Amino acid sequence: MPQKASPQLKLLKDEELLEQSSIPTRYRRIHLDSAYQRAFFTYPHYLKDKDNNIICTSKNLVDNLVQEKLKNLKISIFKKKEDWFAYYGNPKQQPSWFTYLALSVEKAKSYKTAKKLVEKVRERLEPEQVEEIERKEIEKGIEDFYVDRLSLIEEGLKLVEEKPGDKLGRQYSTPIGPMDLLCLDKNGTYVVIEIKAFEAQDSAFGQILRYIGWIHRNLEDGAYNVRGIILAEEFPEKARYSRTGLEPLSNKYKEFIKFKKHGLTIQDS
Repeated sequence: MPQKASPQLKLLKDEELLEQSSIPTRYRRIHLDSAYQRAFFTYPHYLKDKDNNIICTSKNLVDNLVQEKLKNLKISIFKKKEDWFAYYGNPKQQPSWFTYLALSVEKAKSYKTAKKLVEKVRERLEPEQVEEIERKEIEKGIEDFYVDRLSLIEEGLKLVEEKPGDKLGRQYSTPIGPMDLLCLDKNGTYVVIEIKAFEAQDSAFGQILRYIGWIHRNLEDGAYNVRGIILAEEFPEKARYSRTGLEPLSNKYKEFIKFKKHGLTIQDS
């Protein structure tokens, strides 16, 4: 049968605990020494603190642990701080082979490069993750095709360049994520192009508005000088209603966010 708690027992405050001479030394040190507290709660037995340096007492054990963890963990490397912020700015983003591969495919220079990356680690992914990565592969292929054929989307479009030929506007880095294509039209207006492999969900509308907002606020000549194009296979009613929500603000909402179907012949939708 459960026993009643002893009436002599009570919870002591930290200050009272530290005053008790009967409290074990290690327990007292945890409360009095923050450095020791961190070591006690976080250091595994194979790491030691010596002369303010952390040393490893079992390299083989650590190597085995790292190899075991790397089966399901891959840390992405970023060349720009904007990419780093875009990735880790999302607290739900967890380093994994899937997130590493998704980012790598987006940033790949070509469809062929992306495909090689996927083939190397496909077996590490879950079936639904493979489907998502394959969608990104297709989008990279579409990006490949149009990056040198922008006139098929709209006459007069040019990719934003820092210097001739550098293609800065392809996967343009921002702290809120990379833009598929960032262009200038014949009037000098920025045009954000978002590519979707299949139908454009209404979430694509929110995504492109986010990029437009970033251009508006962060590029010196971008204020009130930016619009968008969503390039997709189909545009369901949900996506169309998302755009129609801009109509009370302007009767030119179809020009502000254009919907275009990708293919060899591009038509306004």
